[in-house]
Amino acid sequence: MLIDNILRLMRERNIKAVQLTSELGIHKSAISEWKNGRLKPSFEAIVKIADYFNVSVDYLIGRTENILASNITNSAVAQGNNSKAINGNEAEKAHTAEEMKLLEIFNMLDAKKRHKLMGVAFELEEEIDM
Repeated sequence: MLIDNILRLMRERNIKAVQLTSELGIHKSAISEWKNGRLKPSFEAIVKIADYFNVSVDYLIGRTENILASNITNSAVAQGNNSKAINGNEAEKAHTAEEMKLLEIFNMLDAKKRHKLMGVAFELEEEIDM
């Protein structure tokens, strides 16, 4: 399940194994070793991969179908409002449909384009603070 999810995310976002391992500082043969069942990824590697693809660790390991790194309910997202979503004992603000679209676009970008988008966001944030 874990390696299948990693490989699918790589395919969907057109990320090659060499690019992923290089950007995350993982040994270049790691994905091949995981794929062939010779090794299992460390927890540290799983967290790095989840962060890279902006998905939850639970999603990567197959504990949830919710791909989002943040814990929000699908019903709140579908409503496109800012009602509270319950996650265990913790209440979090639900994201609007517009915010979810931004996250979807962000998740499709490679690391270089994500960095560029974050630069634009930080510039816009500075304008707000003025």
